[in-house]
Amino acid sequence: MKKQDLQKYREMDLKQLRTELHDVRIEFVKTRLQKKARKLENTSLVKKLADRVARLKTFIRELEIKEAIEDKKNEAASKKSIASSKASGSSKVKSDKSTTKDKVSKPANTKAKASKVKKEEK
Repeated sequence: MKKQDLQKYREMDLKQLRTELHDVRIEFVKTRLQKKARKLENTSLVKKLADRVARLKTFIRELEIKEAIEDKKNEAASKKSIASSKASGSSKVKSDKSTTKDKVSKPANTKAKASKVKKEEK
């Protein structure tokens, strides 16, 4: 396969590559049937088409992986921005809670206090 053809495939988007793959597969099946019927003069064409199908599948998979990586990066960035916005908003809430804790005191550990009381009674 020529470098120009490879460059052409690299410039295609995912949808174009899939349609090209579909067309090449149809051509591959037709030439394979012609070879079986002994009507194909250039039998090496079957091998070339099979290689072309494999290359197209490789390019498609590369694009799928790139898109998945980009999606994960975008998702992580959005999670970070959400987390940072929550953190800035939660600091206000924490400050409000600390003032309410100062006003109302709760027993820290009721079980420990209960066991101390029992020991003192004995």
